[in-house]
Amino acid sequence: MKTNWPWYGELCGIYAIEHLEGGKCYIGQAQDIRKRWEEHLTRLRHVSHRNAHLQSAWIKYGEASFRFLIVEDCAVDCLDLREQVWIDELDAVVSGYNLSPTAGRTIRGIKFSDDVKVRMSEAQKKVNKDPDVKARKAAAKATPESKARRSKAAKDAFSCPEARARLSEAAKKAAARPEVKAKRSESQKASWTDPETKANRSSGMKKTWADPEKNSRMLEAGERNWADPEKRERMLAGMQAAAAREDVKQRAAEGVKRTWTDPEVRKRRSDGIRAAAARRRLLKEGSPT
Repeated sequence: MKTNWPWYGELCGIYAIEHLEGGKCYIGQAQDIRKRWEEHLTRLRHVSHRNAHLQSAWIKYGEASFRFLIVEDCAVDCLDLREQVWIDELDAVVSGYNLSPTAGRTIRGIKFSDDVKVRMSEAQKKVNKDPDVKARKAAAKATPESKARRSKAAKDAFSCPEARARLSEAAKKAAARPEVKAKRSESQKASWTDPETKANRSSGMKKTWADPEKNSRMLEAGERNWADPEKRERMLAGMQAAAAREDVKQRAAEGVKRTWTDPEVRKRRSDGIRAAAARRRLLKEGSPT
């Protein structure tokens, strides 16, 4: 889908979603046009847009047949007026995709009560759990085009230092929240209790380490992280904190016991211990090899 502005940065104003061949438009307003574009795009791609007329056209002609345009930038208090001007100028209801002839964001400035927020959240959760909705979203995400778009968007995001810094800061803030830590911990513990998940992860790691190129990249990344004093300090602090946990100690002890029950492992370790003892004796006698 084509756009006429940089993918990053905020801009308040009037925008249009235009069908390239027919020239029909949907006119809208937003205090953050980029964010609104992302909302439109996500809903259109997942066949969940509230504007049935625009959604039908999107399905019929395809994403490549549309472009997203900034019509004009303006102050927040001028949004309704300027949107109305453009709806009338382009006859966006009769000759376009707008459903209402009247401009205006009816919920702007409204403060929802906590109770209303909870009900809205629950309603959205029900929609997201609907098997039909989940199937449509999964099918949309599984297409090669969708995967390519997500890959390109991620690469574009990380190619911009400003965006990369924002993403990093947001991730750090989220990771520092106790409830997020607890939720991630519980999720990890639950996933590792599933034999199929454990097998898939183990198989994936074995494949990764068996690939010389991926193996080399992982080792280089590890060396870079260890060479950074700040990252090394964080890694050491994390390892020390983990080693002090009783559940980690227990799992480590159980793991050692399991490995010693394996005759092959026990033999390798015994051979290693004997070899190390022999080297120490030689060093003590002053005859290093």
